[in-house]
Amino acid sequence: MAASLSERKQARIPRNELLNLRELRDRGWTGKLQDRWLPDEPDATWPNSKYPNAAPPVRAYLKSRIEAIEANPDFQRDFEAAKRRSSAAKRAVETKTKQLVEVVSSVPFDVERLEPHKLIPWAIASYNAFHDD
Repeated sequence: MAASLSERKQARIPRNELLNLRELRDRGWTGKLQDRWLPDEPDATWPNSKYPNAAPPVRAYLKSRIEAIEANPDFQRDFEAAKRRSSAAKRAVETKTKQLVEVVSSVPFDVERLEPHKLIPWAIASYNAFHDD
């Protein structure tokens, strides 16, 4: 019979035997892969050190469980499909960025160079007007 979550927490699993969600992302796991393949209950949790009062606890899973999931051929198929989608999305962003830079580069514009004695009072007035609200 599998140990309950509270029993596993009481066992105090060494940190080097666990992977948290950030570490899974570093291994290439996407959010969808996490949703589909991770067990409902983590093997360990601890307070989020960066946002202890605002963020949910860090969830972590035994490396051995993650490695068993990663060895599953169905997971490997899903993982490769996720990598292909991610690569295609990156290429699409690069293409759109390149197109935007080309369009913006083709737009002529002139910038009037202001002397500091004119620019500084305008900048101060603008700053003050923005921060008066």
